[in-house]
Amino acid sequence: MPRFAGLMTLILLWLACWAASPAWAENSGAAPAAADGAEPPELAALRTAAEAGVATAQVRLGLLYQTGFGPIKKDLPAAARWFAKASAQDDADGDFLLGYFHQMGLGVATDTARAQQLLEKAAARGHPAALEVLARQTAERDPVRACALFDLAATRMEECDLPRSFELYAWRDRLATSLGDEARTQAMAESRELAKKTPRWSSQLFVGHLPEGEPAFSDEEALRLVEEVLPLVEKAAQRPFKRKPRVRVAGRAEVAASLQRDLLPQFRNLLPQAPPAELEKLARHEAYAAAPALLGKYGFEDQTLYLLPRNIKPLMALAGIPVAMTPAVTKILIAHELTHALQDQYLDLKKTIGALTQQEPLTAFNATIEGHAVFIADAVGTALQLDRETIEFARFVSAGLVRSKDPGIDMLRRIKETQFEQIYLGGKRFIEYQVQQRGRTRLWEVLENPPGRTSMIAVPESYSPRATARLDYAPLLAGLERRFGDRPWRVQNVEIGMIQVQAIYANMDPARREALLPRIRHTQGLVVSGPDSPEGNGITFFLMDSPGAVAELIDALEDMARLNLDRLNQSPEIEVADIRFGDFTGVKADHARAVSFRIGPEGKAENRCRFWRIARGTVMVEIGDVDANLSDAQVIGIAEEVFQRYRDFAAGGKPAATAAAASAGATGRPAAASGSGSSGAASGGRPAPVSAAVANPVPAGTRPGSPGAAAPPEEPEMVTALALFKRNDYAAAREALRPLMKRRPTYVPARFLLAVMAARTHDFDKAWLNILVAEKHDPANPRIREFIQRLEKSAPRPRQ
Repeated sequence: MPRFAGLMTLILLWLACWAASPAWAENSGAAPAAADGAEPPELAALRTAAEAGVATAQVRLGLLYQTGFGPIKKDLPAAARWFAKASAQDDADGDFLLGYFHQMGLGVATDTARAQQLLEKAAARGHPAALEVLARQTAERDPVRACALFDLAATRMEECDLPRSFELYAWRDRLATSLGDEARTQAMAESRELAKKTPRWSSQLFVGHLPEGEPAFSDEEALRLVEEVLPLVEKAAQRPFKRKPRVRVAGRAEVAASLQRDLLPQFRNLLPQAPPAELEKLARHEAYAAAPALLGKYGFEDQTLYLLPRNIKPLMALAGIPVAMTPAVTKILIAHELTHALQDQYLDLKKTIGALTQQEPLTAFNATIEGHAVFIADAVGTALQLDRETIEFARFVSAGLVRSKDPGIDMLRRIKETQFEQIYLGGKRFIEYQVQQRGRTRLWEVLENPPGRTSMIAVPESYSPRATARLDYAPLLAGLERRFGDRPWRVQNVEIGMIQVQAIYANMDPARREALLPRIRHTQGLVVSGPDSPEGNGITFFLMDSPGAVAELIDALEDMARLNLDRLNQSPEIEVADIRFGDFTGVKADHARAVSFRIGPEGKAENRCRFWRIARGTVMVEIGDVDANLSDAQVIGIAEEVFQRYRDFAAGGKPAATAAAASAGATGRPAAASGSGSSGAASGGRPAPVSAAVANPVPAGTRPGSPGAAAPPEEPEMVTALALFKRNDYAAAREALRPLMKRRPTYVPARFLLAVMAARTHDFDKAWLNILVAEKHDPANPRIREFIQRLEKSAPRPRQ
């Protein structure tokens, strides 16, 4: 049975990677430390439980013997004995693994008949991988039976491995196409019968998702609940449904597929320069991650209301909500999603969302429709005579706001919870204010003309149906991804609105957050990432209302960072090492701070992360580096260019086109996916002149020459070097030019600047070397000729 062996090999390769993780000691209650020469306490605790007859511990210990872990040497006979002990207690993982050992002759005698018997036993207990293997075995001799098994295996795999579940559904569909209509109907009926008599098994071999529970309601009960709630939604919204929405009681895979379809056009809008395959991957990843925590969803691409009855009870248990509240939670959930269906029939959500190409108005619209849905669902709860606590519980679990014992995960939960508060509850407050001012009948005018900014959600009285003109800060950062290296970067240049800022700083001290965030006048972010790069590279521009607010923000962000890193380090799955906070020297600034650390899985904190915050007056520039390996000179150059652009911006309402932006435009690649629609490239794709202060940093005639002799610089490294030269930091300027010289060894402005710095330090040999290269490639330049005449007075021209 080669397919059985092949599948198991893949599973065990995956398990071998997992076995090296401390996750094997989960729930053991053991201390993390171990005495020299002794078995680590977590393994000792696992062995004690296995010897006491705990089947799950026997499987775990067998897996450790199978792969070898720490002091446990690889011992296949020992692994087989532990699997056999678990199998004797009707543990489906034990049956499955022992069957594989007998199939392959690992630690036991080869016995294919025994292997098949164990496989069928595991499948009968609902083991998802065993069901898949059985389906593959059956495909040729009984395709109807195999189609039913693939369907059941895919359904059971949804709580273990969503990507694998999608593959199994695809196998089912391919097999079904070879059957006639009658045979397909028979296969699906057989799958339903199998599902009724096959228990669910939560396998230890998969730990990716929250396990599903027993359905909170049947298909028939779902339709009845929709019929009960629908007229209450119409009454609360004061709009009738044009048609009853389609309702699907579905599993995670089907809902994830619908969510992926909804997300894809949004990713296309926000990342227009990203390849289609990468957008598909991003949407799929988001959908896979979200589906296990959803109770329901309205899909505007397919205009279908999805309900996930198997997710409800596990999520309620995690949230600490009594099971008696299940009917009430379900009705509030249905009311919320029915409101989205009603919105779609009057607002055309697909068209509206498809027209939003910027993050800020998209978030504002999201808050508007979610706030409306919460408002209507609360009204339905009141009509059903549910008490306030029940309504609040229902809202809490609907957002997936469940606490975790892992401090790192709980930190991320807090960010999600803040997003919920700002989008759902802040949106509800916005809707309530509009109802008070306009009445319910005119509320739809607001929904048809939603706010374009999240600040209108936070301050409802500032809402205006007409978009207010605002300064476009995107050019301040446009093109600066070139500073992070010459890679095919995926770039987002977006305004970071109030809702996003609140969520990002969710773990800041609440009092400081509430005091500081209103003092932010604008936040613009350039996110620089790649297909194979971790998140974290980028630049953020902050404009505050006073220099004092900048200093307070830097202090608050550092305190928050210390707290976040400490929480991450408490996670059993994450390690943070080499944490360093300190001043950043060498840059002209009112405040300049840096933080660095290494992060990764426990025992492998290999990813180096560094962040700088540099402030002048009311402006702060935050620079993040995860894998770009920026030098100090490059960081200073980025900050200098942003400050210079802002000075131009403040003086004339828009920043001068600078070297980096001009160069990005000249390459023919988009400089950035600007949140405001600005590309940041120079007009016509040609280099634009830089300001006089940058082009001529040294008065002519004071020393043996002046930089800026050739054409204005077109390279970002050149802009950095000129800024450093102006501060007489020649060593840093040379370092900044090093990558440029490798890329363009005959670049005249750089050669001229190197010659000037060499002459100033009396290194006349290097001065001649560089200026002769410049002369060769720009012989008519009068500034070069002038420099050579002065240099000849200090050192004779070398013989050619």
